[in-house]
Amino acid sequence: MLFVTYAVPQAIVAIRGRHYLPSRPFDLGKSGIIFNALAPILVIFLTIFICFPYTLPVTAQSMNYLPVTVVSCSLFISAFWLFVKKGVYHGPIIE
Repeated sequence: MLFVTYAVPQAIVAIRGRHYLPSRPFDLGKSGIIFNALAPILVIFLTIFICFPYTLPVTAQSMNYLPVTVVSCSLFISAFWLFVKKGVYHGPIIE
């Protein structure tokens, strides 16, 4: 889940474009879009492989319960944002 929290903002920047970003001291230049697009792809790839079972055949004792945890947490966080926190955060005021 920590990788996902890093990949989501990079995916947003890759989709919306880097021209919305303010000037910053550590700018990657034109290669930044490559990293912004590559990071979410790698996180999706790694998340799929991390969810594979450890041994075959899979039993209740040897099952990898990470997919259940990831989906449960994602559904809970999405529902919490949608029904409780949507529209509450207004962001910083730019003067």
